[in-house]
Amino acid sequence: MYPESLEESEIKAKKAFSKIKLHSLKCHPNNFAIWYEFFGGRYKDLQTKIDQYEKSEKTLDDKTCEELYVEFFTFQKEHENVLDISGKITDSIGSIGDQVSAVLKSSSALDNALEYTSKKIETISTITELKDIISDLVKKNKDVYDQNKKFIEIAEKTNQDILGLKKELEDSYVKGATDSLTGLGNYKLFQKKLINFCDIARSSNSALCVLFVDIDNFNAFNKSHGLKNGDLVLRFLARILMKIFGEECFIARAADDEFAIILPKEDLKSAKDKAERMRILLAQNNIINKATGEDLGKITVSVGLADYNNEGSLHLFLERVKSALFVARQSGCNRVVCQNRKKNNQFE
Repeated sequence: MYPESLEESEIKAKKAFSKIKLHSLKCHPNNFAIWYEFFGGRYKDLQTKIDQYEKSEKTLDDKTCEELYVEFFTFQKEHENVLDISGKITDSIGSIGDQVSAVLKSSSALDNALEYTSKKIETISTITELKDIISDLVKKNKDVYDQNKKFIEIAEKTNQDILGLKKELEDSYVKGATDSLTGLGNYKLFQKKLINFCDIARSSNSALCVLFVDIDNFNAFNKSHGLKNGDLVLRFLARILMKIFGEECFIARAADDEFAIILPKEDLKSAKDKAERMRILLAQNNIINKATGEDLGKITVSVGLADYNNEGSLHLFLERVKSALFVARQSGCNRVVCQNRKKNNQFE
Protein backbone atom coordinates (compact mmCIF):
# COMPACT_ATOMS: atom_id res chain seq x y z
CA MET A 1 0.00 0.00 0.00
CA TYR A 2 2.04 2.92 -1.28
CA PRO A 3 0.49 6.35 -1.96
CA GLU A 4 3.66 7.36 -3.80
CA SER A 5 4.58 9.05 -7.02
CA LEU A 6 6.06 7.34 -10.07
CA GLU A 7 9.40 8.97 -9.24
CA GLU A 8 9.40 7.50 -5.73
CA SER A 9 8.54 4.08 -7.14
CA GLU A 10 11.42 4.35 -9.62
CA ILE A 11 13.86 5.15 -6.82
CA LYS A 12 12.79 2.08 -4.82
CA ALA A 13 12.90 -0.10 -7.92
CA LYS A 14 16.46 1.03 -8.69
CA LYS A 15 17.51 0.32 -5.10
CA ALA A 16 15.92 -3.13 -5.34
CA PHE A 17 17.80 -3.95 -8.54
CA SER A 18 21.07 -2.71 -7.01
CA LYS A 19 20.62 -5.14 -4.07
CA ILE A 20 19.84 -8.01 -6.45
CA LYS A 21 23.07 -7.23 -8.30
CA LEU A 22 25.09 -6.76 -5.08
CA HIS A 23 24.12 -10.20 -3.76
CA SER A 24 24.42 -11.87 -7.21
CA LEU A 25 20.78 -12.96 -7.12
CA LYS A 26 18.65 -14.06 -10.03
CA CYS A 27 16.57 -11.26 -11.53
CA HIS A 28 13.35 -12.99 -10.49
CA PRO A 29 10.01 -11.25 -9.67
CA ASN A 30 10.01 -12.78 -6.18
CA ASN A 31 13.50 -11.43 -5.44
CA PHE A 32 12.45 -8.03 -6.75
CA ALA A 33 9.35 -8.08 -4.51
CA ILE A 34 11.48 -8.81 -1.44
CA TRP A 35 13.85 -5.90 -2.04
CA TYR A 36 11.16 -3.47 -3.16
CA GLU A 37 9.26 -4.15 0.08
CA PHE A 38 12.51 -3.90 2.03
CA PHE A 39 12.91 -0.30 0.88
CA GLY A 40 9.14 0.34 1.02
CA GLY A 41 8.93 -0.44 4.75
CA ARG A 42 5.72 -2.43 4.67
CA TYR A 43 7.17 -5.44 6.48
CA LYS A 44 9.29 -4.27 9.39
CA ASP A 45 10.11 -7.87 10.37
CA LEU A 46 11.39 -8.46 6.83
CA GLN A 47 13.67 -5.43 7.12
CA THR A 48 14.99 -6.66 10.48
CA LYS A 49 15.71 -10.14 9.15
CA ILE A 50 17.52 -8.87 6.04
CA ASP A 51 19.52 -6.39 8.15
CA GLN A 52 20.63 -9.29 10.35
CA TYR A 53 21.73 -11.27 7.29
CA GLU A 54 23.70 -8.36 5.88
CA LYS A 55 25.42 -7.65 9.21
CA SER A 56 26.37 -11.30 9.75
CA GLU A 57 28.45 -13.64 7.66
CA LYS A 58 25.38 -15.55 6.45
CA THR A 59 24.91 -15.78 2.70
CA LEU A 60 21.89 -13.98 1.33
CA ASP A 61 21.46 -16.21 -1.72
CA ASP A 62 18.52 -17.22 -3.92
CA LYS A 63 17.55 -20.05 -1.58
CA THR A 64 17.41 -17.67 1.40
CA CYS A 65 15.37 -15.17 -0.62
CA GLU A 66 12.96 -17.94 -1.58
CA GLU A 67 12.48 -18.73 2.13
CA LEU A 68 11.90 -15.03 2.87
CA TYR A 69 9.32 -14.82 0.08
CA VAL A 70 7.42 -17.83 1.44
CA GLU A 71 7.48 -16.39 4.98
CA PHE A 72 6.36 -12.85 4.19
CA PHE A 73 4.37 -13.07 0.95
CA THR A 74 2.53 -16.41 1.08
CA PHE A 75 0.61 -18.60 3.54
CA GLN A 76 2.62 -21.70 2.56
CA LYS A 77 4.41 -21.94 5.92
CA GLU A 78 1.15 -21.73 7.83
CA HIS A 79 -0.30 -24.43 5.54
CA GLU A 80 2.69 -26.70 6.21
CA ASN A 81 2.26 -26.19 9.96
CA VAL A 82 -1.41 -27.13 9.69
CA LEU A 83 -0.55 -30.34 7.82
CA ASP A 84 2.15 -31.26 10.36
CA ILE A 85 -0.10 -30.64 13.37
CA SER A 86 -3.02 -32.43 11.69
CA GLY A 87 -0.79 -35.48 11.25
CA LYS A 88 0.16 -35.44 14.92
CA ILE A 89 -3.49 -35.19 15.97
CA THR A 90 -4.33 -38.12 13.67
CA ASP A 91 -1.58 -40.19 15.33
CA SER A 92 -2.93 -39.32 18.79
CA ILE A 93 -6.47 -40.28 17.81
CA GLY A 94 -5.10 -43.51 16.33
CA SER A 95 -3.57 -44.39 19.71
CA ILE A 96 -6.96 -44.02 21.37
CA GLY A 97 -8.57 -46.12 18.63
CA ASP A 98 -6.08 -48.95 19.18
CA GLN A 99 -6.74 -48.87 22.90
CA VAL A 100 -10.51 -48.83 22.42
CA SER A 101 -10.16 -51.96 20.27
CA ALA A 102 -8.13 -53.63 23.03
CA VAL A 103 -10.74 -52.69 25.66
CA LEU A 104 -13.57 -54.02 23.50
CA LYS A 105 -11.67 -57.24 22.90
CA SER A 106 -11.12 -57.73 26.65
CA SER A 107 -14.77 -56.89 27.40
CA SER A 108 -15.92 -59.36 24.77
CA ALA A 109 -13.72 -62.07 26.32
CA LEU A 110 -15.24 -61.33 29.74
CA ASP A 111 -18.77 -61.47 28.31
CA ASN A 112 -18.05 -64.85 26.75
CA ALA A 113 -16.55 -66.10 30.00
CA LEU A 114 -19.60 -64.97 31.98
CA GLU A 115 -21.94 -66.62 29.51
CA TYR A 116 -19.90 -69.85 29.63
CA THR A 117 -19.82 -69.75 33.44
CA SER A 118 -23.59 -69.27 33.75
CA LYS A 119 -24.12 -72.43 31.71
CA LYS A 120 -21.25 -74.41 33.22
CA ILE A 121 -22.04 -73.63 36.87
CA GLU A 122 -25.26 -75.69 36.68
CA THR A 123 -23.22 -78.83 35.95
CA ILE A 124 -20.36 -78.30 38.43
CA SER A 125 -19.83 -81.28 40.70
CA THR A 126 -16.54 -80.52 42.46
CA ILE A 127 -14.90 -77.68 44.38
CA THR A 128 -11.90 -77.82 42.04
CA GLU A 129 -14.06 -77.08 39.00
CA LEU A 130 -15.65 -74.13 40.80
CA LYS A 131 -12.22 -72.74 41.77
CA ASP A 132 -11.01 -73.02 38.18
CA ILE A 133 -14.05 -71.14 36.86
CA ILE A 134 -13.72 -68.40 39.48
CA SER A 135 -9.98 -68.06 38.78
CA ASP A 136 -10.68 -67.68 35.05
CA LEU A 137 -13.33 -65.02 35.74
CA VAL A 138 -10.98 -63.11 38.07
CA LYS A 139 -8.23 -63.17 35.41
CA LYS A 140 -10.50 -61.94 32.60
CA ASN A 141 -12.00 -59.27 34.86
CA LYS A 142 -8.48 -58.08 35.76
CA ASP A 143 -7.59 -57.95 32.06
CA VAL A 144 -10.57 -55.66 31.43
CA TYR A 145 -9.66 -53.51 34.45
CA ASP A 146 -6.04 -53.19 33.27
CA GLN A 147 -7.10 -52.31 29.73
CA ASN A 148 -9.60 -49.71 31.01
CA LYS A 149 -6.94 -48.18 33.25
CA LYS A 150 -4.49 -48.04 30.35
CA PHE A 151 -7.19 -46.54 28.14
CA ILE A 152 -7.88 -43.78 30.67
CA GLU A 153 -4.17 -42.98 30.95
CA ILE A 154 -3.77 -42.85 27.15
CA ALA A 155 -6.94 -40.79 26.77
CA GLU A 156 -5.71 -38.25 29.34
CA LYS A 157 -2.29 -38.03 27.69
CA THR A 158 -3.85 -37.70 24.24
CA ASN A 159 -6.12 -34.93 25.49
CA GLN A 160 -3.08 -33.01 26.79
CA ASP A 161 -1.24 -33.64 23.51
CA ILE A 162 -4.16 -32.35 21.45
CA LEU A 163 -4.52 -29.25 23.65
CA GLY A 164 -0.80 -28.62 23.18
CA LEU A 165 -1.09 -29.06 19.41
CA LYS A 166 -4.10 -26.73 19.36
CA LYS A 167 -2.04 -24.03 21.08
CA GLU A 168 0.86 -24.70 18.70
CA LEU A 169 -1.47 -24.25 15.73
CA GLU A 170 -2.93 -21.03 17.18
CA ASP A 171 0.57 -19.67 17.90
CA SER A 172 1.65 -20.53 14.36
CA TYR A 173 -1.32 -18.68 12.89
CA VAL A 174 -0.83 -15.66 15.15
CA LYS A 175 2.88 -15.46 14.36
CA GLY A 176 2.26 -15.63 10.61
CA ALA A 177 -0.62 -13.16 10.53
CA THR A 178 0.03 -10.66 13.34
CA ASP A 179 2.15 -7.53 13.66
CA SER A 180 4.31 -8.19 16.72
CA LEU A 181 4.40 -4.54 17.84
CA THR A 182 0.71 -3.59 17.79
CA GLY A 183 -0.98 -6.98 17.96
CA LEU A 184 -2.99 -6.08 14.84
CA GLY A 185 -3.14 -8.19 11.72
CA ASN A 186 -0.33 -7.73 9.19
CA TYR A 187 -0.69 -6.76 5.54
CA LYS A 188 -0.64 -10.37 4.40
CA LEU A 189 -3.69 -11.11 6.57
CA PHE A 190 -5.32 -7.87 5.39
CA GLN A 191 -5.15 -9.07 1.80
CA LYS A 192 -6.72 -12.41 2.73
CA LYS A 193 -9.47 -10.77 4.80
CA LEU A 194 -10.24 -8.25 2.06
CA ILE A 195 -11.00 -11.05 -0.41
CA ASN A 196 -13.47 -12.59 2.07
CA PHE A 197 -15.15 -9.28 2.92
CA CYS A 198 -15.50 -8.34 -0.76
CA ASP A 199 -17.05 -11.73 -1.55
CA ILE A 200 -19.63 -11.15 1.22
CA ALA A 201 -20.36 -7.60 0.07
CA ARG A 202 -20.80 -8.78 -3.52
CA SER A 203 -23.10 -11.69 -2.68
CA SER A 204 -25.22 -9.72 -0.19
CA ASN A 205 -25.12 -6.44 -2.13
CA SER A 206 -23.98 -4.68 1.05
CA ALA A 207 -21.70 -1.68 1.57
CA LEU A 208 -17.97 -1.99 2.19
CA CYS A 209 -15.28 0.67 2.65
CA VAL A 210 -11.50 0.49 2.98
CA LEU A 211 -9.34 3.17 4.60
CA PHE A 212 -5.59 3.69 4.53
CA VAL A 213 -4.26 5.74 7.47
CA ASP A 214 -0.77 7.25 7.30
CA ILE A 215 1.00 9.01 10.19
CA ASP A 216 2.23 12.38 8.94
CA ASN A 217 6.00 13.04 9.13
CA PHE A 218 6.62 9.89 11.18
CA ASN A 219 10.28 9.63 10.20
CA ALA A 220 10.86 13.13 11.58
CA PHE A 221 9.05 12.15 14.79
CA ASN A 222 11.32 9.12 15.22
CA LYS A 223 14.41 11.26 14.73
CA SER A 224 13.22 13.81 17.28
CA HIS A 225 11.83 11.49 19.95
CA GLY A 226 13.52 8.14 19.28
CA LEU A 227 12.32 4.80 17.97
CA LYS A 228 10.92 3.63 21.34
CA ASN A 229 8.58 6.60 21.47
CA GLY A 230 7.77 5.93 17.82
CA ASP A 231 6.71 2.40 18.78
CA LEU A 232 4.63 3.86 21.61
CA VAL A 233 2.82 6.08 19.10
CA LEU A 234 2.11 3.13 16.81
CA ARG A 235 0.60 1.13 19.68
CA PHE A 236 -1.39 4.19 20.79
CA LEU A 237 -2.78 4.73 17.30
CA ALA A 238 -3.71 1.04 17.03
CA ARG A 239 -5.80 1.37 20.21
CA ILE A 240 -7.48 4.56 18.96
CA LEU A 241 -8.38 2.90 15.65
CA MET A 242 -9.95 -0.07 17.43
CA LYS A 243 -11.90 2.26 19.71
CA ILE A 244 -13.20 4.52 16.92
CA PHE A 245 -14.01 1.95 14.25
CA GLY A 246 -15.47 -0.79 16.46
CA GLU A 247 -15.27 -4.56 16.72
CA GLU A 248 -16.87 -5.43 13.38
CA CYS A 249 -14.08 -3.86 11.36
CA PHE A 250 -10.70 -5.39 10.54
CA ILE A 251 -7.55 -3.33 11.19
CA ALA A 252 -4.03 -4.20 10.04
CA ARG A 253 -0.65 -2.54 10.25
CA ALA A 254 0.10 -2.30 6.55
CA ALA A 255 3.56 -0.73 6.71
CA ASP A 256 5.89 1.00 9.16
CA ASP A 257 3.62 4.02 9.73
CA GLU A 258 0.52 2.97 7.79
CA PHE A 259 -2.66 1.14 8.78
CA ALA A 260 -5.38 -0.44 6.66
CA ILE A 261 -8.99 -0.73 7.81
CA ILE A 262 -11.85 -2.76 6.33
CA LEU A 263 -15.31 -1.50 7.26
CA PRO A 264 -18.05 -3.98 6.33
CA LYS A 265 -21.65 -2.71 5.99
CA GLU A 266 -20.46 0.94 6.16
CA ASP A 267 -21.21 3.46 3.44
CA LEU A 268 -18.80 6.20 2.39
CA LYS A 269 -20.40 8.93 4.53
CA SER A 270 -20.35 6.84 7.73
CA ALA A 271 -16.76 5.74 7.12
CA LYS A 272 -15.63 9.30 6.44
CA ASP A 273 -17.39 10.60 9.59
CA LYS A 274 -15.55 8.04 11.74
CA ALA A 275 -12.24 8.86 10.05
CA GLU A 276 -12.77 12.57 10.73
CA ARG A 277 -13.52 11.88 14.40
CA MET A 278 -10.31 9.90 14.66
CA ARG A 279 -8.26 12.56 12.85
CA ILE A 280 -9.60 15.39 15.05
CA LEU A 281 -9.08 13.39 18.25
CA LEU A 282 -5.41 12.83 17.39
CA ALA A 283 -4.77 16.38 16.23
CA GLN A 284 -6.21 17.94 19.42
CA ASN A 285 -4.54 15.82 22.10
CA ASN A 286 -0.91 15.50 23.14
CA ILE A 287 0.57 12.03 23.61
CA ILE A 288 2.32 11.47 26.93
CA ASN A 289 4.85 8.72 27.60
CA LYS A 290 3.46 7.52 30.95
CA ALA A 291 6.68 5.70 31.83
CA THR A 292 8.87 8.83 31.52
CA GLY A 293 6.32 11.64 31.69
CA GLU A 294 7.67 13.00 28.40
CA ASP A 295 5.23 15.08 26.35
CA LEU A 296 5.51 13.78 22.78
CA GLY A 297 3.22 16.44 21.35
CA LYS A 298 0.46 15.79 18.87
CA ILE A 299 0.45 13.55 15.82
CA THR A 300 -1.66 14.02 12.72
CA VAL A 301 -2.75 11.49 10.13
CA SER A 302 -3.72 11.51 6.48
CA VAL A 303 -6.54 9.19 5.47
CA GLY A 304 -7.65 7.90 2.10
CA LEU A 305 -10.82 5.88 1.63
CA ALA A 306 -13.11 4.47 -1.03
CA ASP A 307 -16.15 2.23 -1.15
CA TYR A 308 -16.31 -1.12 -2.91
CA ASN A 309 -18.10 -1.12 -6.25
CA ASN A 310 -18.00 -4.83 -7.17
CA GLU A 311 -14.76 -4.24 -9.05
CA GLY A 312 -13.59 -7.32 -10.84
CA SER A 313 -10.10 -6.61 -9.57
CA LEU A 314 -9.33 -5.90 -5.93
CA HIS A 315 -6.16 -4.25 -7.19
CA LEU A 316 -8.25 -1.54 -8.86
CA PHE A 317 -10.27 -1.07 -5.66
CA LEU A 318 -7.11 -0.62 -3.59
CA GLU A 319 -5.68 1.73 -6.21
CA ARG A 320 -8.65 4.03 -5.63
CA VAL A 321 -7.97 4.02 -1.88
CA LYS A 322 -4.26 4.67 -2.48
CA SER A 323 -5.09 7.55 -4.81
CA ALA A 324 -7.27 9.14 -2.14
CA LEU A 325 -4.46 8.84 0.41
CA PHE A 326 -1.99 10.30 -2.07
CA VAL A 327 -4.27 13.32 -2.57
CA ALA A 328 -4.61 13.74 1.21
CA ARG A 329 -0.84 13.81 1.63
CA GLN A 330 -0.22 16.06 -1.36
CA SER A 331 -2.86 18.49 -0.08
CA GLY A 332 -0.93 19.24 3.09
CA CYS A 333 -1.63 16.16 5.26
CA ASN A 334 -3.86 16.04 8.35
CA ARG A 335 -6.98 15.45 6.33
CA VAL A 336 -9.43 12.77 5.17
CA VAL A 337 -9.99 12.33 1.44
CA CYS A 338 -12.42 9.91 -0.15
CA GLN A 339 -12.92 8.95 -3.76
CA ASN A 340 -16.64 9.08 -4.46
CA ARG A 341 -17.58 6.66 -7.25
CA LYS A 342 -21.09 8.16 -7.35
CA LYS A 343 -19.57 11.48 -8.41
CA ASN A 344 -17.35 10.20 -11.21
CA ASN A 345 -14.64 9.20 -8.70
CA GLN A 346 -14.12 12.78 -7.59
CA PHE A 347 -11.97 13.35 -4.51
CA GLU A 348 -13.71 15.07 -1.64
